[in-house]
Amino acid sequence: MCSILIVDDEQRVRDGLAKYLAGVGPPFHVAGVADDGLVALKMVDRLQPDIVITDI
Repeated sequence: MCSILIVDDEQRVRDGLAKYLAGVGPPFHVAGVADDGLVALKMVDRLQPDIVITDI
């Protein structure tokens, strides 16, 4: 299983990516979503995701 953390300040983007990845199913699993960098850093430390998807 490949865990993914989604980080984006736009709710619509976060929801869309999470919904898309949930539809793809295994081997992908959305471990969490964050709306800013500070929250994302804390979640990375806690969740240890394999992939972080973020905007710049």
